[in-house]
Amino acid sequence: MEGIIVLLICIILILLIYIFLFKREILRISKQLSKINNLEKGKKVNVVFINKEVEILGESINDSIDTLNKLREEEKIRNEELKEMIENISHDLRTPLTSILGYVQIIKKNQVMDLEHLNKVEEKAKELKEMLSQFFMLSIINNVNYKIDLKEVYIKEILFNEVISYYDQFKSVGIEPKINLNLKNKTILGDENSLKRVISNLINNSIKHGKKELEINLYEDANYIILNIINDLKEDVEVDKIFDRFYKGKDKSRSGKNTGLGLPIAKGLIKKMNGDITAYKEEKRLKIEIVWTKI
Repeated sequence: MEGIIVLLICIILILLIYIFLFKREILRISKQLSKINNLEKGKKVNVVFINKEVEILGESINDSIDTLNKLREEEKIRNEELKEMIENISHDLRTPLTSILGYVQIIKKNQVMDLEHLNKVEEKAKELKEMLSQFFMLSIINNVNYKIDLKEVYIKEILFNEVISYYDQFKSVGIEPKINLNLKNKTILGDENSLKRVISNLINNSIKHGKKELEINLYEDANYIILNIINDLKEDVEVDKIFDRFYKGKDKSRSGKNTGLGLPIAKGLIKKMNGDITAYKEEKRLKIEIVWTKI
């Protein structure tokens, strides 16, 4: 009988010690979590108590810490990008606004409605309107809830009409584009207005950053319909950044009408239309290529 009592006492003592160590480990983990919650970087829960359930708990907590740290880093990057975007938008909008106010002051000073200055005001106002339109379009297409109503459209007809609309502009800058439309009347799934905007942005990019050589090709292979626009480069570009917002090439000056949003908008619209757009650099030539899967 005494042996049984001693055994029970030993079991109870072991259980009490186990409970004590278990509670101490939970308290230790809680203190570690408190430090981690106070944004101590690189900290994780360290489990020393030999217990499978506590180890599993520690691993789950560490997984949550990894996820939280990743979210914090992503939030930091987003905040930095937002700050940079606001600075860029402010700078780009300030340029035409300053010009408009300057011309208005000249008109007021001379007290004459000078047609030349009024034309300048109108030009800068249109420039400002286009900038606002691009900022608005970029904000829309980056919204996950923004959907494009996809229909069968004739890409060859849309491309031809859009290129023709640039005839005067091509002529003014001395560009004679080589146009190869080796595609029968095939359709793709897309939206006509969105496709016009994409083509317009790509052509404008070629005019602003290219030389006199411009090549536009539309063709098909067994599975895809492919459009590419190739132009010689005035300056070197970082192809991996070409679709980044506000990227303007290696010339970091903020002057001019270029907002650096044309290609990001083109990429966003193409993605919404289930296409793929990529850029390649071949020596001093830039090729931007769009690929659609055949219907």
